[in-house]
Amino acid sequence: MTLDNPRHTGDNSPGKTASGASLEEMEELVESLRKESQSKSNLLGIVTHDLLSPATSIAGLTKLLLKPGAVSNLSERQVNILQTMDRAMDRYMETLTNIMELSRLIRGKVALSPSNISCESVIENALAQVRAHAEEKGIVIQSEYKGKEKVFADQDNAQRIFARLLENAVMFSPAGGRVVVACRIEADHIVMEVMDNGVGIEKERLDRIFDIDGKKQTFGTSDEKGSGLGLCIAKRMAILCGGDLTLDSAPGQGTEVRLKLPRGQ
Repeated sequence: MTLDNPRHTGDNSPGKTASGASLEEMEELVESLRKESQSKSNLLGIVTHDLLSPATSIAGLTKLLLKPGAVSNLSERQVNILQTMDRAMDRYMETLTNIMELSRLIRGKVALSPSNISCESVIENALAQVRAHAEEKGIVIQSEYKGKEKVFADQDNAQRIFARLLENAVMFSPAGGRVVVACRIEADHIVMEVMDNGVGIEKERLDRIFDIDGKKQTFGTSDEKGSGLGLCIAKRMAILCGGDLTLDSAPGQGTEVRLKLPRGQ
């Protein structure tokens, strides 16, 4: 006597999955989903680019109106309004730029031109981008790098990654705080480090710090607003450059971020 298995309703025929769909059908479904995801990424990139163009013009005009010669003709209230607009536009531009870069990374549209570049040039150019913010908060950036080491990486990408790390350190450090920049050799890589004495990161958030999903707007110690995407993008860009990005942190104990890039010649 043969007993039927009531739980078994699928077809175990060759070329069939447990759901009964053929492998060819599954492959077609996967390809369809891939194309749909690609289309969404393309659309996101186009929309972001279209938003960034007028935003750049508005930001430029706002900064023009805040120049000493123009400000002298404005009331204190008007100047305050323009300064508020300027800060808001900077945050808006940063968010759009982050989204556009993330879209390029997802679509594999990031063009790299790696070459042998000095760590000093990467560090100094990145420092120039965050120095004004650091001075505004009274934060001292101490560079402990004195060597002549080189990394093999794309100059613009390496600088953008390191500038993001510095900006995060300044953003989450208290007024009057300190940020330390260092650089060391590790086998066939160079490790560029940013250490701060800021608020630190809780373990639950630290475990998901590089994940894109569930990202929320972040706030610095002076209520600076961030998109929460900076480290996600920096991690992916570092891997794309043949390196990596790692991080250690604890609440109240500051944060240490390490950018590892291939050693140059």
